[in-house]
Amino acid sequence: MVEARGACVETGGAAESRCPLGGNIEAPVDAREISIRFAEAFCASDLARLASLLAPSFRLRGPLAHFDSREAYLSALRDDPPEPAPCRVIQVSGSGDEAAILYEYGRPPTPVLVAQFNRLSDGLLADARLVFDADAFRNELADLTEASSLSSEGDSS
Repeated sequence: MVEARGACVETGGAAESRCPLGGNIEAPVDAREISIRFAEAFCASDLARLASLLAPSFRLRGPLAHFDSREAYLSALRDDPPEPAPCRVIQVSGSGDEAAILYEYGRPPTPVLVAQFNRLSDGLLADARLVFDADAFRNELADLTEASSLSSEGDSS
């Protein structure tokens, strides 16, 4: 165990006596870490993991859609989930409850470059502003959908 920001987190092995809370309590994460987790969960199309990161009052503003609650956003993703695709985090900056992340979503040679500006509330993502080329995003989704259908056709033969 190591002490981190007043709490103990496991690092493997037996608990060390210097952790006053007895371990098993995770250190709080900042907006940079939540931003990375969100990008990875979105790219993996992991809706359960996304849900765990979002405040109930989550708001998202982007070039293709706007949402005013966690449930509205998750409902839209359940109806039309993103195709799982590689995620490459390029840069993350910020501190405390605010962060900006730049990442690529999709397969080379033309992954979509996404800039996302996030704000946390009570340790959960409360507000996200996305900037990306909407046409490139639509094209990447079409390519991913085509690749997915071709691979599933090959699996049935």
